[in-house]
Parts: sequence; structure tokens; C-alpha cells
Amino acid sequence: MHKIALYYDDTSRKEEVTSFIKSWGNDEKVIAIYTSGSTGNPKKIELAKEKMQISARKTLEYFKLEEGSSALLCLSLETIAGKMMLVRSLIGGLKLHVVTVLTNPILALKNPIDFVALVPMQLEAAVDTAFEKLKSIKTILVGGAPVSEELIQKLKDKKITVFQSYGMTETISHVAIRKIGFETEEYYQALPGITFSSDEQRLIIDYPEVLSEKLRTNDCVNLIDSKHFQYLNRYDFIINTGGIKVNPEEIELKLKPLLKQPFFIWFVKDVHLGQKIVLVVQEKVNLKFKKKDFTHYLNKYEIPKNYCQIKDFVLSKSQKIDRIKTMQTIDFKQWKIIE
Repeated sequence: MHKIALYYDDTSRKEEVTSFIKSWGNDEKVIAIYTSGSTGNPKKIELAKEKMQISARKTLEYFKLEEGSSALLCLSLETIAGKMMLVRSLIGGLKLHVVTVLTNPILALKNPIDFVALVPMQLEAAVDTAFEKLKSIKTILVGGAPVSEELIQKLKDKKITVFQSYGMTETISHVAIRKIGFETEEYYQALPGITFSSDEQRLIIDYPEVLSEKLRTNDCVNLIDSKHFQYLNRYDFIINTGGIKVNPEEIELKLKPLLKQPFFIWFVKDVHLGQKIVLVVQEKVNLKFKKKDFTHYLNKYEIPKNYCQIKDFVLSKSQKIDRIKTMQTIDFKQWKIIE
């Protein structure tokens, strides 16, 4: 392990960083962390420090990060992505700049950076308001939530290439990478030592250096070969409405041109349909939706039956929309019919 160099733009984060470094250096062999909880209750799991080092070294080697390379920590240390940025810096002897966890941490960037990990919300904000600074960063990694086609197009227009990651807490960060933006790759490629298979389109990860057994995920993919796959959607997001199965993520992608404000598609229980599709929109001004607004974008089975407007979404620690908890904040009276 090399010596890490720490630079604090936000000194209020010093305590949490120091605390993690102490826990990393103690005699305990594991680090406790919670899964993101974006599709259910967060789970506490323990990750072996030895395996976290393996994951860190894979990233350092893949992106050719050497001792003295500079990195930016703009993610919460409560997430696996934030923890792993610090571990990579400890293992690789990186110069780590610690900044406030903001929607747009790039806007106030003061120092040249070789490597940063962002969530899509942060990346989009940077593309819109700080793309020159973003462009100066050698390697940009994005993950934690789906990246919209609209954002990919923005990256293309600005001639910025970003590495989109695929992974989860259980795999200790990413297991596959693909380029998006100015250079776009259709398929994710496995990192060395990792292979893939599938069962009923659900991705299975074989990562013997980290996982004691193969991991069957809830992600549906088009498997190209043991090293490449195309991501399709979440298996556990499927809505069964009157016997017709629809995927809310696919509906959301189709509605991106129509809805500029944050939104998501989910369902509520229905006596006749079992589950009926609903639209939740984050907006202050009053919006009115009619069925004809959606017919250009969606087929008749995908059109939401109801919608509601709320001021704020509930976010997970990794800044994903927590659909389930957000739905729990909505009163029955808030739903409006889409006629």
C-alpha cells in the first residue's frame, strides 16, 4: 500500500475520511456496508478488505492509474462507490481531492484531475454547466443508476467520452465497463478475471477472486459471449398490468422527450388490472396530462392510468430515486386520472 495524499476542499469531510482510513488499517478483516436499497430495503453486508483490494487494483490497472495520479472524491462514503474511491487511492498512492457531495461537484473544481467517479445526476449537471472542466478530466466513470439516451447524446455533442460501469455492492464496485458519449460501445466488457452467463436472460456473474459462488442478478441482458453483454432492464421492475408485462425503465426512456422534469414510472394495486401504471412527476407548477399526450411515445398498454406531482423524491444513499419509499409518501388523494 502506497502513501495517500489528501487535499480537502471541504474540511467538514475530514472526520469521515479519517474514520474510514482508521477502520481500513485496523485488525478487522471486513468492512460493513449497506446495499443501495433502490428496489427494496437496504441489506447490511460485510466485505472482506482483501477482496476490496483486489477490486481496487483491477480498476487502477484498467484505467492505468499510477502512484501520484489525481482523483476526486465527490460521492458519499456511505456508498460502495465512495468507499472504493478512497480504497483505490490508498492502494494506488493517488492524490485524492475531497469535495462536498453536490449535484454538480465539477463546477467548482480547482485542480486538474485524472480520475473521477460520478452518478448520472452529477454527470448531467456537469455537462450542462461545466463541460470544459469535465472535458479536462482524463477518465470519467459513471454508475449507480441508468444513464439516459439524452445524456449520452449530450456527451456526444460535447465530444466527451465517459466509461459507464456495471456492478453492485456485492461485487465490490464494477465488474464490467462500456464507453458512452463521443465514443459509444453497445456492449459492456468484463474486467479481467470475470466471466458472464445467463439464465432466462438474467445475468450471472462468475468472479472467483471476490465471490464464493456465482451471483445470479436481477438484471436482464442480451448475452453476447462470456465477456460481453448488452443491458436490457431490471427483472424485478417488471409490472404485470392485466396480464401484460411492461418495464417501467423502458417507458421512462420513451418519455424522456416529453418530460423534461424528473419523473419515474411505477404502479399501484388495482382491483381489475392487478397493477396499474402510474406516473410520478417532480414539479412545482401544475401539470395536466391527457391520454393523447402519451400516444406518440407509448403503446396502449404502457400509458399511465394516473399521475401525481410531488415536490421531492426520496433518494437512496447512492442518490438513486427510491421508488418504493417515494410511493409511500404519496397520499391516495394526490392521484389524478389521465383521461
